[in-house]
Amino acid sequence: CSEPRIIERLLPHVVGGAVIEIAAGGLHSAAIVASSSSAKKQKAPKAGNGDTNTSVTVRETRTFSWGSNRKGQCGVEGGKCATVPEPLPIISVKRKSGIGGAVGKSDSVDKYVHFEKISLGRLHTVALTAYGEVFTWGSTAMGRCGHSSLESGRDRRFVQEPRHISALRNVVIDAVAAGDAHTLALSKGGRLFAWGAGSDGQCGQGHAGSLFSPRAIQELNFIVKEKIENDETTMPHVVSAVALEVAMEEEALTKALSTKKSNKSR
Repeated sequence: CSEPRIIERLLPHVVGGAVIEIAAGGLHSAAIVASSSSAKKQKAPKAGNGDTNTSVTVRETRTFSWGSNRKGQCGVEGGKCATVPEPLPIISVKRKSGIGGAVGKSDSVDKYVHFEKISLGRLHTVALTAYGEVFTWGSTAMGRCGHSSLESGRDRRFVQEPRHISALRNVVIDAVAAGDAHTLALSKGGRLFAWGAGSDGQCGQGHAGSLFSPRAIQELNFIVKEKIENDETTMPHVVSAVALEVAMEEEALTKALSTKKSNKSR
């Protein structure tokens, strides 16, 4: 476009609500539209148990995306199309009993997952719910989506619809930011997590390897002790079986890649 133009398909009278969030990625764009009549307060559970922690406002939203969809980063219905030339709604995701912890899931607003924040990489998308859950979709290369190969299958190159990052299920996330091929997530308690491409050290782990599942950036562990003790995000998942499996798998993948390289050099 040589000059700014209104995207008419996202006007309030067309989509039935106001645009509350926008994001521009390397090859695609997205917007979140909220229905003003659907906002309801719900109790958000404390991470790691069923105790309620704070009240959050949950509203019915619709997420639209458009642009390149070669790796499923738009997440729209019939996701095999390479290009989405106009805003289309992403695939609706029904809530599962093991995802999140919102009470009152029989409520119409909570029958489906609704996003409040969104961030776009070049080939992947990251979205956040009001409950602090993180969903991703698009290319899985170099761990962009944060789903270990144990979850997505070693041969699955991309995810075509929003998928919850299970490694963060015990953490309440407050903000997300997607880079070209890696992602950062900030918890309510101030802990910073990273995953994805790390060839230039962008994941902050002290090495140049990719992360296939979220890892805390330990060097930023400067929060005062009192806050950590009262923080629901003291990383209970780090010592969990899931995290151990992921760590072992990443080590195996690294060894496999090293072996392949040494065989090629011979």
